[in-house]
Amino acid sequence: MTILGKLKSADSLIRRGLPVSPICNFCSGHLETHSHLFFGCDFTFGVLSKLLPATNAFYLRPNLFQVHDFMWNNANLAVLEKNLASLAISAIVYFLWRERNQRRFSEARKSLNQLCDDICAAVCAKVKSWNNHEILDGKFGEILGFLG
Repeated sequence: MTILGKLKSADSLIRRGLPVSPICNFCSGHLETHSHLFFGCDFTFGVLSKLLPATNAFYLRPNLFQVHDFMWNNANLAVLEKNLASLAISAIVYFLWRERNQRRFSEARKSLNQLCDDICAAVCAKVKSWNNHEILDGKFGEILGFLG
């Protein structure tokens, strides 16, 4: 749903006539649109770039499709590493959307570092079940720091 832009961000809810705040719950400085949430917002891009520093190579902020395409088509990554990148991107999207809803519907807020820690823990829990996950040691250190 996220790749297709089908999540119900504020702009799409407003188009449907629902009275919601149009302001981004992460930065409070822009309108919440799908492209802003993934990854036009400083906060969400901060999460992405902290966990996948290779995304800093873009001259302009990438959208979700561009991030996935960039990581999957990276000739320097083995298949297992590409699978890890896809898992990481999926986890980033899931946790950002969950945090967005948490902020929108309650007063609870996690910092960028807390959110990154949660994402890393979830990714590591999954990766530990993979065959040959030891090959990933020393790679994707931002995400796999919890693997130890």
